Amino acid sequence: MKSANFTIDDLENHEKEDNYTFYASHLGKEILNHHNYPPDIREYLKCEHQTIHKLLSQNNGEQYDALLEIGCANARNLELASTLNLNYFGIDFIEKEIRLAEQKIKEQNVTAVVKCMSFMHLTQKNTPVPLHARTICLLPFNLLGNIFDPVKAFKIMRNLGYDMLVSTYRDDVLTDSITQYYHTCGLLNVQRTELRNGILFTSLNGFHSIIYKSHYLKRIAAILNFNLSITDFSNIGKLYYFTKLQ
Repeated sequence: MKSANFTIDDLENHEKEDNYTFYASHLGKEILNHHNYPPDIREYLKCEHQTIHKLLSQNNGEQYDALLEIGCANARNLELASTLNLNYFGIDFIEKEIRLAEQKIKEQNVTAVVKCMSFMHLTQKNTPVPLHARTICLLPFNLLGNIFDPVKAFKIMRNLGYDMLVSTYRDDVLTDSITQYYHTCGLLNVQRTELRNGILFTSLNGFHSIIYKSHYLKRIAAILNFNLSITDFSNIGKLYYFTKLQ
């Protein structure tokens, strides 16, 4: 792993934009192809679902009305919302994924709303969630690693009044399974660079993603007045639960 004495704030502007071009390509689909998942990633996703379900069902009862999934793809956590008796909403900036989500919703004959848009453009005027709904916002599967202005992202959530569940990889037990996963998806010359506030993955295909370090996310939570609880899960997963200070 290469090491660099800089932070995400030092990256070039083009590296801070949405990963739209990459995820709209055929390689973007491979990243979400479950056939490419090594055992650690499969276990991560299984435990992610279980950990979120346990936290929301046991600790919070009737606290929320709605679950808003960011980067929802084909409404991957529709069933999770259903089991928790939450209304499901999802956004994704890839139109093809939204069409798949709409097809899934139709096939399951459930009430849910998905919308094609970028998370970074989310406001009270364009959110698919009714403004009165008590909402938990879910960023699954290290989706936060595709957001290169995390402070802005958390400010968006604070302004909307949403609590957040952020699932990432652990930065303290990084395994080769993540690099293996990216190679299997067809990424070329995957490089890992350790920054002061995260671990940056890049490839020659234009892919870039970050595992934000715990101390950095804790600092953002403190600055923006969020309570924060952290739960480790599987061998490589970490779940951050951001709630508004009363």
